[in-house]
Amino acid sequence: MMHQMINVKDDEEVVVMSLLDNKGAVVKISGISDNYALQILLAGALIQPDGFSLPEGGKKPSEKIIRVAKGLSNDCSSTWVGIWNLENWTTDLNSNECNLPDYKQWVWGEGEPGDIAFFRGRRVLILKGSKAMNRGIPTTRTFSNLLSEVEVIKYLSQAEFDELLNQMKNPTEKEKKEALKFVAFKCNLSADE
Repeated sequence: MMHQMINVKDDEEVVVMSLLDNKGAVVKISGISDNYALQILLAGALIQPDGFSLPEGGKKPSEKIIRVAKGLSNDCSSTWVGIWNLENWTTDLNSNECNLPDYKQWVWGEGEPGDIAFFRGRRVLILKGSKAMNRGIPTTRTFSNLLSEVEVIKYLSQAEFDELLNQMKNPTEKEKKEALKFVAFKCNLSADE
């Protein structure tokens, strides 16, 4: 647990790209120790009338669940069914649904935001559909006294979204190799797996 505490990000900007509705945002994350809480807090912050769309059949987390994820309540009696599959930018960017065989590109719920790979100096998180499976996300807290937050800094314009997506689809050989090496390390795989 000590490594989790040391790896908690504070005021770190992350670019979030939803391939489901072709929208992107820059968010600032603070105090988040696992990716279960990250998904809950992203849904709470991004699914707004002027923000990201709620995936078909999905439900936004309740205020009660969001309060637990933020560290404002200890009532951990609920579970929320996740609405996205969190993936690194090295995934198949031509598909908006999670690809079960391509699990090596996933950003696992049990992991931490530090598992999100960098692209040109920023962490970039890809949101895809999770129709392939329903995953209950626990609303437990690893560190009960640590307040957590996701703040939307800005939504990307369509031109900014398209440009970044195009850049990620056409990385330099070095960018792709370094990112795959990072992802393999985080997943405890060899770089060629």
